Amino acid sequence: MPFKFIHITDTHLAGPGLKLYGLDPRTRLDAAIADINTHQSDAAFAVVTGDLTHWGEPASYANFAEAMAGLKIPYIAMVGNHDRRVACLDGLKAAPRDPNGFVQSASAGLRARLPQRRPTRRSSCSCIIRRSRSACTRWTRSR
Repeated sequence: MPFKFIHITDTHLAGPGLKLYGLDPRTRLDAAIADINTHQSDAAFAVVTGDLTHWGEPASYANFAEAMAGLKIPYIAMVGNHDRRVACLDGLKAAPRDPNGFVQSASAGLRARLPQRRPTRRSSCSCIIRRSRSACTRWTRSR
């Protein structure tokens, strides 16, 4: 049976309406979420790896949570080096975490096992390009 999940990375959100390097990260995340909802809504879940925000301030996490509320599939957020733990935990109340309060360790019962081989006709990857980074979906067809 095919297994598919979505990987979104380095969203670098700032406060609402703020641009980074001439681009609005929220507009770009909204576009990625709309595309996922339209074309990839059959995915089991999404993993959003940091950097979730650019400066780690509370308004950025509120902006991130508001954007991600539009995603039609469950997601797990994992912090990066631009993120600030306390602000992240305060801003993302619904983010799963382990008994010690760490977001990175939480699995929310979702586990993924990727093939340890190069892509063949049985596996493929499609990417949504966002600035110099990608939000990728990767799935492997059953043997």
